[in-house]
Amino acid sequence: MKVAILSAALAVSWSAQAADVASCSDPVGQGYFPEIGLIGKKDAGWSEERITGGITKLVKTGESDLDILFVDARKDIVSARDDGGRVSLLTKGENAFSVIVVYPGTTAEVYTFLKNSSGHLEYLHTLSRSGDGVLITKASVMRGDCSYIRDRHRDRKTRDIRAQAKVETALSRKRIKASPARADGAVRALRAVVNYLRAERGLDLPDVAKRITATKGWGNVARRKRALIGDTLPEFVAAVRSLPEDLPPDLSGTQRDLTLFLLCTALRWTAGAGLEWSEIDFKAKTITIPKERMKGKVAHSLPLGPQMLAMLKQRQKDGRSDRYVFPGLGRDEKGRINFDAL
Repeated sequence: MKVAILSAALAVSWSAQAADVASCSDPVGQGYFPEIGLIGKKDAGWSEERITGGITKLVKTGESDLDILFVDARKDIVSARDDGGRVSLLTKGENAFSVIVVYPGTTAEVYTFLKNSSGHLEYLHTLSRSGDGVLITKASVMRGDCSYIRDRHRDRKTRDIRAQAKVETALSRKRIKASPARADGAVRALRAVVNYLRAERGLDLPDVAKRITATKGWGNVARRKRALIGDTLPEFVAAVRSLPEDLPPDLSGTQRDLTLFLLCTALRWTAGAGLEWSEIDFKAKTITIPKERMKGKVAHSLPLGPQMLAMLKQRQKDGRSDRYVFPGLGRDEKGRINFDAL
C-alpha cells in the first residue's frame, strides 16, 4: 500500500512536467565499503543493500532530457538533476538501455533497464562513490523489478506486428472460426490503437489491416436488420399492447407504453424514457425534448397522434409521478426500492 501511495505521489508531482519511461521498485543487492575515511576495519567489507518500498523512475522532461526520480530510504522524493546530477543516455539496444548519472567529483551511477529472455522487466543499479569530499567511499550493485518500461523503440523502426495483424481471413484460425464478426472487430480495435499511437506518440507502426483489406479477407459479416418490416411489425405491436398494467414491482404497463411511445416518435431511448410532464403541451398536441437529452444538443419538437395523446392523458390521470411520464420504481435514501411510495 505504501509503495502504491509513493508511486502515486511521484506521478502527481511530475505528470505535468515529464513523461514516464520506466518505473521500478524494491532494489536489493550488495555494497562494498573499503577501509577508508569514516569506515574502520571492523565495518569494512561487503554488506547487503536493500531499499524496501524504494521506487525508481526514469522520466523524459523534454525532447531528449532524461531524469531519474527515486524514493530513498527516508521516503523522500528526489530528482537526480535537482540533486546536482548530470543524466545522460549511455547505451541503447533492442532489449536494454542504460542511463548514467554523474555527480561531479563524488559519484557515478549507471541504471540499466532491460527485458530479459523470459520477458521479465527489471533494472540494475551500479554505484561508485569516492573522492576527497566523500566521507564514506562505496561501490554497490542492486537489482529491482519494473512494472513497465516504455518507449524502448521510439527512435527506431518498429518490428512488424505479428499474430492477429496477419490473419488474412476470419476462417483462417480455428479459435475464431465461429465468430468472424468478433475477429473483424478485434482487428479494427487494434487498428484504432495503432492509429492513435501514430498520431499522438509519433511511433512508426505498420497498418495492421492493410493485408486484410488488400486480400479482401474481412469476415464479410452481413449487417443486422434493425427495422421491423412486413408482418413482423404488426405482430410486435400486438404483443406489446397485450402486456398488462403495472403491478409493482412489475412495471409491464410502463414498459408497454414507453415502447409504443418510442415506436411512434422514433426517439432514442434516453430521450424518450426521461420524458417529463412539463415537456408535453396537451393543447398544441406536441412534445418538446430539451437539447440536454438530444444527441445533436438541439431541442426537438414532435406532434402527437390521437393514440399517444390518449395514452399520455391516462398516465397523467393515474398519477404515478408528478415529474416523469414513465417513472421507475421509487427508492429511499439508502437506494433500496420503496414499495410504500408506489
